[in-house]
Amino acid sequence: MVREDPRTFRYGLLITVLITGGLLWPLAQADWWRSRTDATGYTLVEESLTDIGGAAFLWFAGAALLAYAVATWPVRFRRAATVAGLVASAGTLIVWTVLLLRVLRREEQAHQGWAPRVWERRSDVSGRMLAETGADGFTSAIMVLGLLALIGCLLFFGRRHERTVLIVATMVVAVAGVLTARVREWVASGPATAEVVGRWPDGWFTGRLTVVILAVLVLMFAVTLRLRPGQSGAVKWGMLVAVCSFVAFYLIMFDTVEKPPLYPYSADETTALPTNPGINVAGLLLLSMYLPLPVAIRVACIDRFRRAPEPPRPEPVPDDVVAGDMVPDDVVPDDVLPDDVVPANIDTPTGRPV
Repeated sequence: MVREDPRTFRYGLLITVLITGGLLWPLAQADWWRSRTDATGYTLVEESLTDIGGAAFLWFAGAALLAYAVATWPVRFRRAATVAGLVASAGTLIVWTVLLLRVLRREEQAHQGWAPRVWERRSDVSGRMLAETGADGFTSAIMVLGLLALIGCLLFFGRRHERTVLIVATMVVAVAGVLTARVREWVASGPATAEVVGRWPDGWFTGRLTVVILAVLVLMFAVTLRLRPGQSGAVKWGMLVAVCSFVAFYLIMFDTVEKPPLYPYSADETTALPTNPGINVAGLLLLSMYLPLPVAIRVACIDRFRRAPEPPRPEPVPDDVVAGDMVPDDVVPDDVLPDDVVPANIDTPTGRPV
């Protein structure tokens, strides 16, 4: 862990902590379990985080944010506060994983129970049976988990490596967001069976604008990583990356509105077997929409106000050293006589001192 100057106030991280804390309230109200079916009449079930027994997620996240907030202030125990925040963040991740596994088992039971009715109505002229499950809260929670990890890394490595941590984290989130954007679907393959299938959206790696935009942003941030604060053109390049990140936010948003993987709610009626959407967790893709712009702005500010380290200057000659005491440049070390040797009178035949 890099030792942080106790006199440094990390006000930028404190703002990030407050923003992350503001996400907890809507996160608690989101649907962490949702099911819709018309097997025996239309039924809609929606449960929040507390309804599925996930209050511990809020407690751990709140504790992590409180510890991080303390670590941003110029106090002596900021290292201990940072470690406490990292431990609480790890607890938040563990609770999220346990809740996800529990909800996935519940989803399996629900679709297996609907399978006979879904299979029976697979050829119904009035339309296939509605049997959908979802959990938007898990997707939104990944944004909180990602911000907790980012804040912890920034506090752990200190301001000296802040620029590198921000750029690397943005690149990792963008790549992971593309690779984890898989859609879960439940296919009724028999009179009483339902199988889950995970796939990327149609044309995800060949024609979707979101993947192309994130790939370009990763390359631009890679170039930014090669530059150094104070280097010629670093500030202008940083502003260009910020503008591109701003435009990319809206392009990705328009490309993912009511489309998989962020909104996979429409049942596929074109397949031979009945297919219904399942729980989809694509929070890293959602985080990759919001993270590049503030990171690009912060990096541009660092490049603008933080100068590159200057080369070391030669040590000055002390004032008590006169020019006569200095050895000329054309005298090699072997020609310098020790202090206890008296110069000889070269005019005498024997060469002895006078």
